[in-house]
Amino acid sequence: MKNLKRITSENENIPGDMQRSVKELLAHIGEDPTRPGLQRTPLRVAKSLKFLTKGYEEDPYEVVNSA
Repeated sequence: MKNLKRITSENENIPGDMQRSVKELLAHIGEDPTRPGLQRTPLRVAKSLKFLTKGYEEDPYEVVNSA
């Protein structure tokens, strides 16, 4: 697993509006997004969504040809 790169806010462009949206979702379900256990959750959720949808930015021919 030495080739895996840790995703951090420094090397991953995470839009602030994604994080604000997650904060709003947390508030709508009755959570307090400012409480200690949830302060970094909007960033974590935004990072995970970027990671899980990164395939939309990839060229499928490049992915298949390198298999």
